[in-house]
Amino acid sequence: MSPDFLTTCIIRAKQDSTISPSASYYFGLPSKPILVYRTGTPWKRPTGPEAYRIPKEARPVFDHPIADAWDELGPQVPDYLDSVKVMWTTIDIVRFAEVEKDPGPPVLWIGVKPGSLSRKDAEVAAIGCEGLLKKFEITNIEVAFRESLFTRLAGPKGPQLLKYVSSLHATADVRSPLTPALGLRIAAQATPYAEGTGALYIRESSNSKRVFILTARHVVLPPNAWPNKLYTHKNVSQPRHNVLLLGSKAFQDVLESIMVRIGQHAIMVSHYNNQLRELATGVAGDDEDDVIQANRERTKVESLLQEAKAAIDTLNEFHTEVTKYWSAESQRALGHIAYSPPISVGTGTKCFTEDWALIELDGEKIDWKAFKGNVIDLGTKISVHDFILKMYPNLTAATSFKYPSNRLLPLQGVVKDNELRHPTILDANGEPCLFVIKNGASTGVTTGRATGIMSFVREYFPNGNHETSKELAIYPYGYKDGAFSAPGDSGSIIADPMGRIVGLLTGGSGQTDSTDVTYATPFYWLLDERIKMQFPNSCLYYTSAKSP
Repeated sequence: MSPDFLTTCIIRAKQDSTISPSASYYFGLPSKPILVYRTGTPWKRPTGPEAYRIPKEARPVFDHPIADAWDELGPQVPDYLDSVKVMWTTIDIVRFAEVEKDPGPPVLWIGVKPGSLSRKDAEVAAIGCEGLLKKFEITNIEVAFRESLFTRLAGPKGPQLLKYVSSLHATADVRSPLTPALGLRIAAQATPYAEGTGALYIRESSNSKRVFILTARHVVLPPNAWPNKLYTHKNVSQPRHNVLLLGSKAFQDVLESIMVRIGQHAIMVSHYNNQLRELATGVAGDDEDDVIQANRERTKVESLLQEAKAAIDTLNEFHTEVTKYWSAESQRALGHIAYSPPISVGTGTKCFTEDWALIELDGEKIDWKAFKGNVIDLGTKISVHDFILKMYPNLTAATSFKYPSNRLLPLQGVVKDNELRHPTILDANGEPCLFVIKNGASTGVTTGRATGIMSFVREYFPNGNHETSKELAIYPYGYKDGAFSAPGDSGSIIADPMGRIVGLLTGGSGQTDSTDVTYATPFYWLLDERIKMQFPNSCLYYTSAKSP
């Protein structure tokens, strides 16, 4: 121990002469725990003008009879503490040494929840512990109680998910994957290459603090990496199967999207500068009308130039923030798998596919005051005008769809079996149609058309076996719109224009990697007949409900 360190400790101790003996005893330990009670030689805090506290260090115990007896003695200590209702948190065997001195006798060092144990009760419990030690003929050992909490050190949890911003903000699109909006790009930490999408927020019950993210099982427990059997996380001692926000590729895609947007604005800066040079000729001209017009245009272009430059600055700052706070996998840990039944096809009387998992969300990742619940960020890829026309193609038909001013479409309600089969909306040709929307990890926001006649899907395996299931089919909105989904979109939630939930995206079909038809499990069946069988009080997360 260096003299400088010891001098610093002495100076700090002299500056703090008001701390009680209970708070002074463990001076030098990182958390400075509060002593509740200890046996052994009474300790009194030094007094007087030269009084100071000498730091203590914790030392291990090896060569003592308690080491040989601990396998049998150890389990009896928590049993005894439980019998006298001590809310203990840790039990250690340790020695303490004052700086640059030999360590004292071993200590049965017991941590208790802060404020849970009085000195009098601690004294009684210490006498009982001494009785246990005597049974094993162990003497010259102290018993001490201090206030302490046990915390699992799983590494940094990383930052909270980002808040939503308006469409006018420079980062509106590129920050979306880092917000709580549905379409969460997720991957299991064990298989970060297998990426998919988080579907919905589901509460264990209206009064529970546990919030789950629904997704497809094969996203977080890929069949080629995990056996197809029930997975359930029952207690905190069980290893966690962590799930990340943004797998390896998705995170790099976010960084790339920011740089692409910076490049686009840089092109416009160059373009505006060229325009200003050309307008300078008009401003300096002889024709009065031309000069007035050139000045008007110059003012407008200068404003656009400043906006583009400001956007570049904002995006550069955002890129730095994302790189600093989200690069490590530990920073992107979103939660862990809580429950997932094995994948099955032709399940139940409806013969649908069962392919789902619930991820228990780490509460620290969400700013609950700003959280808007189950919302789909409609993004800016599809303009407001085009989006409205897609969802409202027949001007003579009634509709309640309104494009949300903040781009966030709230999800409330579920489309039931009858309406899946008999939709009430008409398309441009006057035909019944169920328009749908999803935000997936691969293709982002897309629109499509669901069909009311359930499809049959058969999957073939290398061993010659096959499995058959019924699925809800979704087709692209139109030939110019491209595929409704692609690999990586599994787990996306599919909703109608009114924000009612239609299904959970599970797969697609096509000759190549391109998807012609997207398949989904109807949500009314998944929620009522599968999820609620295991979590009977579960419900969709609504922001009107009490926050966890």
